[in-house]
Amino acid sequence: MLVLAKVIVAISALWLIAVSVMMIYRPSVALTGLSKMAGTNMINYTELSLRLIAGLAFIIAAPLSSVYLIFHYFGWFLAVSAIVLMAIPRKWHQNYALYWARKLSPFTVRALGPLSLVAGLAILKTIL
Repeated sequence: MLVLAKVIVAISALWLIAVSVMMIYRPSVALTGLSKMAGTNMINYTELSLRLIAGLAFIIAAPLSSVYLIFHYFGWFLAVSAIVLMAIPRKWHQNYALYWARKLSPFTVRALGPLSLVAGLAILKTIL
């Protein structure tokens, strides 16, 4: 179970790194992706299920990490927020995603990209 949790956390970190590359080099594609979040029931529940799985993996892998409390609380944040988002009307989640997709400029997305890169690399360094 611990090995599976570490693998899922590592995959989550790689996903953050991939998203950061898209944010830096193709911010308009990243914004288009954001605008599609919760666009359909399938997208919404797939996204939230993956978020819940990642959150549980962070909680389970926390004791193996040198930053136990960060992993522990981040995992709980991901898991609880996924459950809350599953419980509210999908349109609320979609409208929130659309709000940010319209509000953020490509420049802002590009500027935030390195944060996702650093987070992904830090998670990999901590878990491996």
